[in-house]
Amino acid sequence: MAQEQSLGAKIKQFYFACPIVTRVFLTSLLVTGLAIRVGYLRPGSIAFVNSLVFSTRPEVYRVLTSSICLGALTFSTVMDMYFLYISMSNLERGKWFNKPRDMLLAIGLAVLTFTLFGLMPMFATPWLAIPISSFFLMLFSIDHSEIQMSFMGILTYRSRYAPLVHVTLSFLMGEPIAVTLLGFLVGYAYHYVDTVLPKTHGMNILHKPRLWIGATAPNRMQRSRVRHTTPGGFEVTSSHKQAPVGRLNAFSGRPRTLKDTGFGRNAEQRQRQEKKTE
Repeated sequence: MAQEQSLGAKIKQFYFACPIVTRVFLTSLLVTGLAIRVGYLRPGSIAFVNSLVFSTRPEVYRVLTSSICLGALTFSTVMDMYFLYISMSNLERGKWFNKPRDMLLAIGLAVLTFTLFGLMPMFATPWLAIPISSFFLMLFSIDHSEIQMSFMGILTYRSRYAPLVHVTLSFLMGEPIAVTLLGFLVGYAYHYVDTVLPKTHGMNILHKPRLWIGATAPNRMQRSRVRHTTPGGFEVTSSHKQAPVGRLNAFSGRPRTLKDTGFGRNAEQRQRQEKKTE
């Protein structure tokens, strides 16, 4: 019993130590694979089918469901999840550390690219998660090229050769490798656009999605301070928000001062009356 608890604790610790995006993605792959394996879920209901996705009544949800499924849980899908865990977790701890939006943007671009390539019979696949795993493996082999890896304790190699090992295993197990090679190609293209172009040509095409206005336009509303002099001779400093030049909104008028208020006008009238009486 103590051994079972220690094993469960280790599994729990390993699971929650995994980065959040990688954890959610791998959990989705495991749940859908088990559901198909036990017959709870029919593969045809969630698979990517061109004639159903690109039709007069498109079933767009298949793009999402096929992206979080590798098919029924087998030795081949377990190996794919193993490579995917290594690549995604290292990328999320390195390249995309504290940048989950950038990682989600990369996944979205990859899914969109594989969906369009799915129109070609050569790259048609029922599970978009297969090229997605190859996509991340290529990025991992480029960004972490010197990590020492081992396959079942038999084969030891550097991570730069991980795509070659992966495609060789897929070929030996009789799986079609065209989709895997497509994932490698798209992964290299993403690396070139995201990393190489900004360094060589200064072109930053890809950027993280902007969700907060304050983060993108810090100078959109500038604070200015205005000094007012009260009738008693005291200076009062107040702040207001000044709209940018060329923009009009409901609050773009000039700031209100004490002279614009009833208090300011009454004070000036009292001063004039006191001067007349003197």
